[in-house]
Amino acid sequence: MQLIPGQQIPSPSELMGKILIKNKKGSHEKPAQAKKAAPAAAAADQTATATSTAPSTTPSTPSTTLDPNATPQDPANPAPIVPETPAAPEVEAAVEDTEEQEDTEEQDEEKMKTSDEGTAGQEVTAYEAMSSLVNYIQPHKFISFDNSRKKNKSYAISSFVETRGEAMISKTAVEFVEYNKRQMSRIYPKGTRMDSSNYSPQPFWNVGAQMVALNYQTMDFPMQLNMAQFEFNGRTGYMLKHDVMRRSDKKFDPFCDRIDTVVASTLTIKAGSQPCCHHSSLTLTINIYSGQFLSDKSVKTGVEVEVIGLPGDPKKKYRTKWSTTPNAINPVWNEEPFVFEKIMLPEMASLRIVVHEENGKFLGHRIIPLGAIQSGFHHICLRSESNMTLTLPALFVYIEVKDYIPAAFADFTDALFNPTKGTEKTTKPPNQASAEYVSPYEKPLVVTTPDIAKEGEAPAAEPSTVPTEELTQHKNYLKVIKRQEKDMKDGDKKYQKKGEDLIQKYSDTFKAIKKKTSVKKKDGGANASESSGQTERVQEQKEKMQVELQAVWTEQSDQLRKRREQCATERLAKLLELAGERHHTELKTLESETKETKKKSSSKLKKSMSTEVLDEPSQSGGASSDYSSQQEALMKKQAATLEEIKTLTNQLNQEALTDHNQKERSLPAEVKEAVNVCVGAHFPELVDKAVDAKGEGVYGEVFLG
Repeated sequence: MQLIPGQQIPSPSELMGKILIKNKKGSHEKPAQAKKAAPAAAAADQTATATSTAPSTTPSTPSTTLDPNATPQDPANPAPIVPETPAAPEVEAAVEDTEEQEDTEEQDEEKMKTSDEGTAGQEVTAYEAMSSLVNYIQPHKFISFDNSRKKNKSYAISSFVETRGEAMISKTAVEFVEYNKRQMSRIYPKGTRMDSSNYSPQPFWNVGAQMVALNYQTMDFPMQLNMAQFEFNGRTGYMLKHDVMRRSDKKFDPFCDRIDTVVASTLTIKAGSQPCCHHSSLTLTINIYSGQFLSDKSVKTGVEVEVIGLPGDPKKKYRTKWSTTPNAINPVWNEEPFVFEKIMLPEMASLRIVVHEENGKFLGHRIIPLGAIQSGFHHICLRSESNMTLTLPALFVYIEVKDYIPAAFADFTDALFNPTKGTEKTTKPPNQASAEYVSPYEKPLVVTTPDIAKEGEAPAAEPSTVPTEELTQHKNYLKVIKRQEKDMKDGDKKYQKKGEDLIQKYSDTFKAIKKKTSVKKKDGGANASESSGQTERVQEQKEKMQVELQAVWTEQSDQLRKRREQCATERLAKLLELAGERHHTELKTLESETKETKKKSSSKLKKSMSTEVLDEPSQSGGASSDYSSQQEALMKKQAATLEEIKTLTNQLNQEALTDHNQKERSLPAEVKEAVNVCVGAHFPELVDKAVDAKGEGVYGEVFLG
């Protein structure tokens, strides 16, 4: 399909079923013409495109002839060919870019043969028949994001080896996303993958890379993930990127936990809810109930579930226990549901389910994009390691997908969805009520006091609710605290090692300066100027060390505060969940007790009917009001418990803030002390006298000797 002036390039739907050709576009001219336009021919020789053509395309396909000296045009809006203008600045700039690119390629050619990049980026010289098929995209060697932004060529494409792409994502992810909004990028496996294994394509999808090349001959996990991504769009091979990866007025950082214009969601594989909302973050809950025909052997089996998406999405892998009996035909798991909270971009995430035998042998798996998941019961058919559909093996699960709501707003949201929850009065079914109804005119007229029927009845017991202290001793809440303490300890170890490495680095620097000075003194070449120069170098290193150590410890303090606030929120969520379950049980118990009391009073009423006045309506009304008052008292106590829980959470947040402020105040003195201990081991005379040195501190034990 050739470029025609005035017409748009083909759409993805028009390119379906076509072959994409990526190659250099050669310059095939007569010798006389080649001499006249040698520089321009060099520029034209670098023009390459990714075009689409039907499989039946022959070398005689007509192609648009381009003037070698013509100004480069945007392929989406080609312009008519203009007469030769040798002095045009655009042509000179194109020639300079081409020459610079050729020089760089020649220098890198030898290095690429032994590096991760390999020789995949070196396209062969195109013959005329092949070159005529190349129309749309021009390959350029990537120099920098600033250079690409200044040139602003939407038709330019650059190829990145996986290792370089990963380094760019870790350092400049936002710029990589902006680059992919403007032009195309291609990622390919490193040349040292001799076993044709694959890298994970997910990080490159997260930054909007258009072409993520994999070794299709190896059906490993990355290839399975790639096939699942394109399985639910008709396998067309094209997918529209998310809105935040296309709009120029929005910034997207895949490592950020807040995304502009996006509301977080929760995915729960458990109970029914609304279908997946494609423009909000999710909470996903999954309950694995049973399996069918997982193996032809009598073995115990287990299921592993994880979510693959952005770096900020839940990373925890959930595993069921092994089935209680060695039954792989219809194993059953009776466990708590697995909850994945706050999946930031459901369109970029997938759910992976894997089934194993007890000895670790793979039985089957399935990867499903979250955008294709709806709430409800599902039979999920499994795939083999080569991603082929297995006929019988399947899992029976329940999945719930709902919008993510922070735990602090859970009770408020429940109240909005069900305003009358907990306030309904229990009434008898119509049939039962009509059967027990006795007309007052059918009763004998006997004058008596209204309190006779209530004689001998014990006063209603005051309803009680679960105290906060009991909830905080619940095993599920203690599990949350234990996990949080472990995470906090791991974080502290990480920053402690970072600080120790930094102090060790500067200790080695001071040691080297001292050694160099000692050698000069032995040689007799040291003088006053060199001694002052040494002091200046030590002071300079001291200042650098102080700045870097202050930054590391400040970051540690900030992260600790954020983590403690997050822990407080998680504890609040768990306590509210436990309290909600107990409160619901208490209301049900009160309702059943009230029904039992009504039954007893009804039987007493029938026995004493000959001695009572016609006051049944007032008695039934009294019983109803008694139940209503008991319910009100119970709900007030439950509300007080919830307030205590929130107060406890606020107290935890306040403690975290207080500790953080105290740490900030004491941090400069601690940094100075650490620097003095490090310097004092090698240059005691240069220790700051203003700080009260405490002799051998924790840091002194590391560096002395």
